Amino acid sequence: LNAGEPMPALEEAVRADAALPDAVVQRIYPLSERHGTLSAACDALAGMILAASPRPTCRVQASPRSLEQRIALALHARGVPLSLKDHSALASVAHVFGSFGVGVVRRSGHGVLWGETPRGEASARRQQRTAAAHAPQAAPVCRAYHKLEQAAAHIALPLSASARALDVGASPGGWTSYLAEAGIGSVVAIDPGALEPRVLALPAVEHLRTRFEEALPRLLERSRTSGPYDLYCCDMNAPPAVATDLLLQALPLLRAGAVVVLTFKNTFKKPAPWHEACEAALARLRGPLDGVRSVQLFANTVRECTVLGEVRAAAEAGAAGRCRAMQSGRA
Repeated sequence: LNAGEPMPALEEAVRADAALPDAVVQRIYPLSERHGTLSAACDALAGMILAASPRPTCRVQASPRSLEQRIALALHARGVPLSLKDHSALASVAHVFGSFGVGVVRRSGHGVLWGETPRGEASARRQQRTAAAHAPQAAPVCRAYHKLEQAAAHIALPLSASARALDVGASPGGWTSYLAEAGIGSVVAIDPGALEPRVLALPAVEHLRTRFEEALPRLLERSRTSGPYDLYCCDMNAPPAVATDLLLQALPLLRAGAVVVLTFKNTFKKPAPWHEACEAALARLRGPLDGVRSVQLFANTVRECTVLGEVRAAAEAGAAGRCRAMQSGRA
């Protein structure tokens, strides 16, 4: 992006998405370069603006916003024409991952990038969202539904009619319902608690109303004839160590390459033990899983995170062998 390129495509996408709350996207920062210091960022930004033809009058936006006045003064000192109201371009600076990103875009007439959506248009978007919220289709079983929905943007979930999934700690059925509605062939929901009746009514859903440890022998026996599972997910209200323990027990049930989605819950009173528990659990998961990473989804609370990965072939074979040894009394 540069001072000669507006952003109509991005603006149109933001304006057209009636389901996108205004409170979620308050500003968009178009960035094209990164610099190590704020001074270098201001130099680069001024150079981009002054080199543009015709030279634009800019408005400054920054993240954090506390930098805006400082940046405006720096740009003014470098000869950049600025105006809050009569600007023809937007100069952006954002402090991201230890560096300063900068970018300049011309106004394209819609004003979404500048928080200038007309009041009538904003009201119409709110009415669209309200209508969607009250549409005849049923709302998700619980908020957890959206976590798995958003996790699908970070990892390819196996959702074909031939795929099979395990949902551990499934009650009341948010993740189970998402998988079944998305088209997966079979979901085994494991939880002593009840599932919502509408979740139980879904053809792909089977509920084992017991603890995972008690269901494991039955699942192992069944997997000998029906084959391994393609997806393991667990949104149980449990700390990282417990969520990791359950996944490690489930490895003999999973095929090589099976997708894993876990939620780590912060059950600690202070930040340090929580961060230590997460790091320790992630280190354990990196043994049997490839691509282990922790993500903070919009649907996550501030006291949890989502962990993703895929079962490594050697880990699946090793876990299956250990499990057979335990069952035969050799372990």
